[in-house]
Amino acid sequence: QALEEQALAALAALSMEKLDLHNYLEEVVNLLIRQRQTVKLKQNGVLWLTSEKGVGQLLQLAAVYGFDKALLASHPDIPFGDDNEGRVAKTRELEVVASEEATHFINDGQQVLVPIARSNHLVGILTLYLDDDALPWKLRNFLARVSDVVGLGVLHRYAEEEIAYQAYHDSLTGLPNRQLFIDRLRQEVAIARRRQWRGVIFFFDLDNFKTLNDALGHSIGDRLLVDVAQRLR
Repeated sequence: QALEEQALAALAALSMEKLDLHNYLEEVVNLLIRQRQTVKLKQNGVLWLTSEKGVGQLLQLAAVYGFDKALLASHPDIPFGDDNEGRVAKTRELEVVASEEATHFINDGQQVLVPIARSNHLVGILTLYLDDDALPWKLRNFLARVSDVVGLGVLHRYAEEEIAYQAYHDSLTGLPNRQLFIDRLRQEVAIARRRQWRGVIFFFDLDNFKTLNDALGHSIGDRLLVDVAQRLR
């Protein structure tokens, strides 16, 4: 039990490290695999995330260990309710699946499909592989605690991404704001100076926008800005 507590402490510490989401997820799977002797798991692992940062209805492949990483870019999404993983996403209940019944990332061991959740928020599914035929109750409890810690780590990164996005994008149109423009412009100017390049900046203006805003109201002006932003994308 002491070793399991150490593994959970390491996961909790990992959740607070300055890692982006992709690297964090890879480290989570790697850490759990390194603990496989302690928790009786095989040297393979898969992590799926719920689409749209936890509010969608698809599972998207996010990290693998012991499988071809090229699958990260090519593996199809799994709709909630489809296959074993999609069923667990629906029920949010841990399941053990025999290798002959597995639908994705089949191995010679039984799959343990662990829903990753935090405060009733389904973050994704963690797929691990049993070294024994049965899932001990102690391991089941350990994986439930892993789910809670990893869920917190993922949601923490979603929040950081949202804060960073809001700092550099206009809240109405979603376009990069002045701060991001100046930052990118400085980078491009520095590159142009080093390479002796020339560049051009285009400035767009909306004719009579103030007149429209005053005559028809700010809500109509906002709709116009959103429409223009969509055309610029």
